[in-house]
Amino acid sequence: MKPLDILSIKVKNNFINVENFFVFEIFYEVKKILKKDFELKITYVISPNDKKQDQELGVFLISAKKLGKFKMPITVHPPSYFNFVLEKILGITIILLDFRYENKEFIRIGYYINNEVDLEKKDFFETNNNFDLKYIIRKILVNQPRITHFPFLFDDF
Repeated sequence: MKPLDILSIKVKNNFINVENFFVFEIFYEVKKILKKDFELKITYVISPNDKKQDQELGVFLISAKKLGKFKMPITVHPPSYFNFVLEKILGITIILLDFRYENKEFIRIGYYINNEVDLEKKDFFETNNNFDLKYIIRKILVNQPRITHFPFLFDDF
């Protein structure tokens, strides 16, 4: 039996402007008390071909020192789009939530994101060739997470 399970993740704000914060709610269960907290690292993947462009949006320590089921709200800044061309912002990308214990990954949950021009503003965006982030909507494909479990021994369990 694993001492820790990630039960679910809810995206609390979806279909919003790309400049807005990401807001998640993490549901997890501690079945056996761990010696240390576990870590959540959130990464925004700009380009699948160049890891150097990935942006770490936040790292959080989450307590595993009490038995039970818990939920934790997580809010992170959006990525910095400074110096990015429009083609790098629009289209499909990924956000990764990596859960680690003692610097070893035990589960990775990835969501595809589709950034597109707001349909109501599309004509203005195209006719004025106006590259303004306020016209770009972020849509997280919450029903299609990519979940990878890694073999892991927690505190010699």
